[in-house]
Amino acid sequence: MARKTAKKELLNELKGGIASVRLVGKAIVGKDTFPGAQQKEGKTWKHVRSSFGVASGEGNINYVQIDGGYKTDRPILYLLDTDFKPMQIDWEDRFNEEIIETVSQNRKLTAAIEKDENGKVIKKEFLSEIDLEEYLKENLENGMEIIVQADVEYSEWEEKQYTNYKIRSIYLNEPRKRNGVDIPARPHEATLRQTYLLNDYSLEKGWAKELEKNGSVMVNAFVPEYVSTVNINGEYVEVKETWAFPRRFKVQLPEKISEEKLPKLMALYKKLFFVKKDTVREISLVMKLNEGYEESSGEVEITPEMQELIDCGIMTEEEVMQDVTIRGDKVSEVIFVKPGFKKSDGEKGKVLAIDDEKYAPAALIRPDLEEELDDEGEIDLDDEDFDNSDKKEEKSSSKKEEKTEDDDDGDGLDDLFDDEDIFS
Repeated sequence: MARKTAKKELLNELKGGIASVRLVGKAIVGKDTFPGAQQKEGKTWKHVRSSFGVASGEGNINYVQIDGGYKTDRPILYLLDTDFKPMQIDWEDRFNEEIIETVSQNRKLTAAIEKDENGKVIKKEFLSEIDLEEYLKENLENGMEIIVQADVEYSEWEEKQYTNYKIRSIYLNEPRKRNGVDIPARPHEATLRQTYLLNDYSLEKGWAKELEKNGSVMVNAFVPEYVSTVNINGEYVEVKETWAFPRRFKVQLPEKISEEKLPKLMALYKKLFFVKKDTVREISLVMKLNEGYEESSGEVEITPEMQELIDCGIMTEEEVMQDVTIRGDKVSEVIFVKPGFKKSDGEKGKVLAIDDEKYAPAALIRPDLEEELDDEGEIDLDDEDFDNSDKKEEKSSSKKEEKTEDDDDGDGLDDLFDDEDIFS
């Protein structure tokens, strides 16, 4: 008689997940993009808070943040070592190479957009956003082709949702050689790698008919995000937990899909996104970011004046149509591209990164902090509001340590952005 497998105990508290973006495109910077470190009068927090754009396509611009600093009365950087254990580094030791080597790769800020006199890219590592911003102010040029890797942070304020991309690395995007082989520059992209949480409300009734009729459907999901403190009615309350933040994404059909492939694709979507009642699914997905504007040329007729320009070779028909294109409402979309994979225990190859036996439904429910708020819940903003070293520790410990072995040209790009290794 077969022995029954013991039922796995489900977790009631969320753990961290994968949340990172890769932006490949042209840098958008101006003379005032990097204002330098700021410190308010009477305060001890000295920091930078700036952002620059990465144009990854026609109208698709995502902004990356540089946000961090230190307390002048306690000049210490709170980081993680290579074993993901908390470590403290004195501010004046932040350029010490021996100390930098002991820091986790996920806590370093890497930049390689500067070249030496021989045209070889120089790779630099920083431990503070203040130093990285100074480096970018000196070296990052408007229109420069770059590759940016950033952590994703989710937040809410006054019932509004916010998503920020915190820079981790920036590289030049240009042709190069690896082991004597020519490697072309990467095509422009804006790609999100994200751990999502789904339940039986993620797909609404009639989703299949809507998808076939309209070509797309929205999925209601959650993302796990570590929360250090929250503002409740003007009072800051310490949390230090991972919460479920609601986030929607779009699933769409390819523009051209055969009648033979459509049923297979619909079955795959159901397999990925349809969840049974009282079940929480953790799933890793690769997504496309679309930040831009809806554009429409409508029913535009080529006038005699337009045709004359075309006939004279001054403009092509495509350029004429582009000029009459109407810019519509702003678009901010996260679009499903493909599922992530993970290594399978005891098997060769990889399987879909899906887990229906990790969390109980209660893990998606946030505590009611308004009822719990009391005098002990208040915190000192000077000490806690800007010190997120505990947040960095929690977020980093849930992520895979990045590979650090450089390839032959010394930029490490192939290891850092290996698609085959995204969800291992």
